[in-house]
Amino acid sequence: MAVMAIIAILATSGISTFTGYLKKARDTNRISDVSTINKAVIAAITQTGQSPATIEDVITAIETVNNGMSLSDPQEGKSLCQPASGAESDDLVECGYYYQQCDDGNGFAIATKFEAESNQAKYAHDNIKAGTVDGYYSLGNCVAYCSGDCGVNSYTLIQ
Repeated sequence: MAVMAIIAILATSGISTFTGYLKKARDTNRISDVSTINKAVIAAITQTGQSPATIEDVITAIETVNNGMSLSDPQEGKSLCQPASGAESDDLVECGYYYQQCDDGNGFAIATKFEAESNQAKYAHDNIKAGTVDGYYSLGNCVAYCSGDCGVNSYTLIQ
């Protein structure tokens, strides 16, 4: 009986540790995907002179730099991600990739959230001032939120 209890305790701790590793692995995938989206948006800016105005344009740009393949969150709606440390709300949010055009079409922000609490410290406070991007892990170049001239005026989820 004692042996079975010990095995149960070890199994429980092993499962929670394994789950943590899975979350961190998916978060690493998210970081890689955000980098790919960033490259796609920069390539689109190089071609057109402006950041993509719609999510469809972003997806087309991603497929162009990613051998025709689109990206999707590793859990695609199956899990929730952590808020940034010190955020006004402790509510979990849908995992995924977010895009926002800013600076009247000259800038952009790409962002994601993480599942693993230990990754909260990676959320960027990177001087991107578009909307509430400081609560996300983000890349991009924004100085000011769009004043109506941008096609995407709020974060839009890329699924």
